[in-house]
This record gives sequence, structure tokens and C-alpha cells, in this order.
Amino acid sequence: AIFFDTDHEIHTPYATLALGSAERLLVPLSLDENDYDRLFVGDIALFPVLERLHNEGFLKAKIDRFVFNRVKSINNEPFKDPNTGGRLTFHPAQLDLQEMKVIVKDLHSRYLAGMHKVFLDADVVGSSNQRFFQRYITALRLAGSNAINLSKSKGIALTQLDSTASSHVGKSTLEPLRRNVQDLVEGLESSPSFSKAGPVVDKSSSSPSSPSFSKAG
Repeated sequence: AIFFDTDHEIHTPYATLALGSAERLLVPLSLDENDYDRLFVGDIALFPVLERLHNEGFLKAKIDRFVFNRVKSINNEPFKDPNTGGRLTFHPAQLDLQEMKVIVKDLHSRYLAGMHKVFLDADVVGSSNQRFFQRYITALRLAGSNAINLSKSKGIALTQLDSTASSHVGKSTLEPLRRNVQDLVEGLESSPSFSKAGPVVDKSSSSPSSPSFSKAG
């Protein structure tokens, strides 16, 4: 695994080497639309670099998942979105889910406008918004500051913490986090089973020239 900053380092030699060598690309996303915009703006942003490397024949690592992070949860029950069929390992707060959908809608429009060539399994996913969400979108729940601080101070990953590490962080806090991370990792090792959908319908003419959002009321 190779980690690099998608804001400023994606165009550097070691990041380019990684993109030409790795098998897949996992892209973390926040719910901040300004952060999301920076994936597209400028020649050294993530998607322009991926497209350039693809066109030059150097890109091997294609997008496998987008992982929304710091998503607020209502409860720890697995969630299936009734509109997209997308699944998460926890039930997200409604406002966070709405913001995820806004960003995913824009991602899907760019995918249809020609960006599908930098995604894994685009020929299986096809043009379907439902399949796009099911195949490429997952999330990591918001962790409490007490759990994060404990993890950092002890130098122990969240998945390895237990309630004996501190009297201030109980099992009821740690167990949902640990389960979410473990389920997310297991999910990254598999993909939804789809029959082949055929080529993506290229809607290049409707491609937004700059990041734009159409929020539902």
C-alpha cells in the first residue's frame, strides 16, 4: 500500500510510479464540497492526473472505491439505501447521507462524461447510477475524539483497541468502530456481483466544465 496526498502530491514522481504499479486506487472523501472540488481543479488534481496517465498508457491503478470518512451515524445496524441499493455497515445520519448522495450524483455525472475509463469494472457497472453507488461507494463512521486520542496516544490502531486501554473509552464506543473498520476492509476484498452491463454511455457533451452541485430540497 502506498499513501499520498490527493491535493498536492498526486503529480509527484513517486505518486505517478504508484499509479503505474498498484492494482487499485482507494479514494478517501469528506462531506466537504470544497475538498471534493479539489479533485478536479487544475492540472495537478487527482482526476486530471489520472486521465492524463490513462491517455498516455501509464495508468494501472484504477478507482476501486470511494470511502467517505467521518460520517455521523444514527445506530450500528447495517443500512441499505432504498433508492440506490447501496449498503453501509452502519446507519448514517440523514443529513450526511443526503450530502453523500449530492457528491455521488456529481461523481456519476463525470463518470458518464468520460471519466469511467479510470474506474475498475466500468464495463460491468455500465451507466446505472444504482450500480455505481453499489460498486464504488462505502463509508467510515465518525469516531469520537476520545477514541481517536486514545488510539494516537497509545500508538494502537482503532481495530486493535479494547476497553482495558482506558477507563474513559468503553466497549460501547470501541466495538462499533472496530466492527465498522473490519467490515469495511472485508468489503474492499469483494465486489457486488453484476452481470455485464455493456459499455458506458458517454455523455461528454453534458460534462460540467467545473464542479457543480444540484442539491435536492
